[in-house]
Amino acid sequence: MTSPGPSEGLGIGRFLRLSKDPLGFLTALRQHGTFVRYRLGPRTLHLVSDPEIVHEVLVAKASSFHKDRGTEMMRPLLGRGLLTSEDEQHRRQRRALQPAFHKARVAHYAQVMAEEAIRARDALPADEEVDVLSLAMRTTFAIVGRALFGTDVAGHAPEVQRALADAMSVFTLARVPVYRLLLLLPLPSTLRFARARDTLRAVVDRIVREHGASGFFSLAEAAGLSGDELRDTALYLLSQHPAAVARLEAEIDSALEGRAPQPTDLERLPYLQRVVSESMRLFPPAWAVGRLAQEDVELSGRIVRQGETIIISQWVMHRDAALWPDPLRFDPDRFERPPVHRFAYLPFGAGPRVCIGDGFAWAELILLLATLAQSFRFRLATGQRIEPLPRVTLRLKYGLRMIPVRRSADACARQAAIGSGFSGSGSSSSTGSQW
Repeated sequence: MTSPGPSEGLGIGRFLRLSKDPLGFLTALRQHGTFVRYRLGPRTLHLVSDPEIVHEVLVAKASSFHKDRGTEMMRPLLGRGLLTSEDEQHRRQRRALQPAFHKARVAHYAQVMAEEAIRARDALPADEEVDVLSLAMRTTFAIVGRALFGTDVAGHAPEVQRALADAMSVFTLARVPVYRLLLLLPLPSTLRFARARDTLRAVVDRIVREHGASGFFSLAEAAGLSGDELRDTALYLLSQHPAAVARLEAEIDSALEGRAPQPTDLERLPYLQRVVSESMRLFPPAWAVGRLAQEDVELSGRIVRQGETIIISQWVMHRDAALWPDPLRFDPDRFERPPVHRFAYLPFGAGPRVCIGDGFAWAELILLLATLAQSFRFRLATGQRIEPLPRVTLRLKYGLRMIPVRRSADACARQAAIGSGFSGSGSSSSTGSQW
């Protein structure tokens, strides 16, 4: 038995729709069911949106699948590191890296995160436009450099940010059946990719030469420079929901009483944690993952043949009304309860290939947002457009420019007096509003 799906054929029209609007294409496919078979040229793919089947693919039968062919395009950029390796090589690299991301180590790194969050806050120009993505990249590089590599690499952030943007743009070619041939042609996109690859390698070589390469840094180089940005979408969503901002400020002011956030405060900010969870539901950094069947596999009574691809789209599942009531509404309080299914929410993936740095990224984001919200409210810059751009990760197509407005001392005092008893739905919306 095979999965149902749209009409057969080579799927040229589907390929064109996928290339133009990947998120819309996958969302439309979901209308055919939770296990949908479709064709793109010679390729057969299956969109899976059933959490039980997702568990089978990512966990129970993970050994029957490899990463999809998009990973092949990353190898010239990242080498055969943790992100691109398979089987025993992947297990060996993950075992080597895992101690650096143990919970106890992340708690140690959190002090660096707190210090760099304060530096980022103090560098913000009040009442002036700020490029949030660049701010996030600089802060992330400062934290990663100090915490993991024992050196300051923040100065390389702008160069790496530009190179990554060029490199990520070429991954759309992975959807083309003859993409290997296209990579050999001197197309503008492939030339940009080559320049980006050379830039990233040069940055790594320069850091190693200037600062020395610890054993961990050598492994991190093999795993690749991911340029993982902080979730600027959390700032955007908060700017549109003043009631959520009021609750967040009340919680921060009550819990911190005017002092800077510290690692020990992470668990004292439950509403902020729900805000982050809801932001990653609506704008999941990993918007889709692909798994290539290495053998014939039975999934929920249906057969996926060797060489066929499973697509699991967090974008689709996180916005599925069957899994999330009123799914397009920003409602942090939905995370007061567990999701309807453990595998309905996958911001960092799942199984043996779950993001190794999820705890690190989570602590970094909580501390940075708490530090910023303690002193500033943010509003969208005039003319700022919001449109998701699915590349290797989900980005904002037009970046994110915002204006930080300093909170007054009186306002902070009032919020502290309100404390955690503030009530608000967290779901109101006001485009361009200030928080």
